Amino acid sequence: MEIRRSTTEDFDSFYECFAGICLERRYLALAEPPPVEAARAFMERARNLDMIQFVAVASARVVGWCDVIPFEPEGFRHAGRLGMGLVPAYRGQGIGTRLLDATVTAAREAGLRRIELEVFSTNTRAIALYERYGFAHEGVKRGGRVIDGRVEDLVLMGLLFGDSKST
Repeated sequence: MEIRRSTTEDFDSFYECFAGICLERRYLALAEPPPVEAARAFMERARNLDMIQFVAVASARVVGWCDVIPFEPEGFRHAGRLGMGLVPAYRGQGIGTRLLDATVTAAREAGLRRIELEVFSTNTRAIALYERYGFAHEGVKRGGRVIDGRVEDLVLMGLLFGDSKST
């Protein structure tokens, strides 16, 4: 298993991984993947915002990712939003921890001071990972998603680096 920074050449394999996790309808905000060209445009824009993205690669195939996309507006550029996913066959093996560690370390080195995320309350394994890593609970959007008969809260979490009182 290789954990490394993503490249533009990873897009097709990344998209396949991302689309599969979307279709699980449990872990990502999207229940269906966007069209390939829309996803490609999103990734290009994220790279232009200095996205930090690491991928897990097995047998030349992306099987997981973790990224932080910095916010664009003035006053918010010190922070970014974290997203991650891992295909089912590779869950529970510590790969998510390795991806998160590489991404958060790179985000800190890039000068970000805050990373935030939203996670579904039913995704208890991800919440436990974020808690172990030092993310704090910052709030809950009660009933934030209703899908396939399930009502799920969105748990808001954040991780601060350094002095959190100054910008």
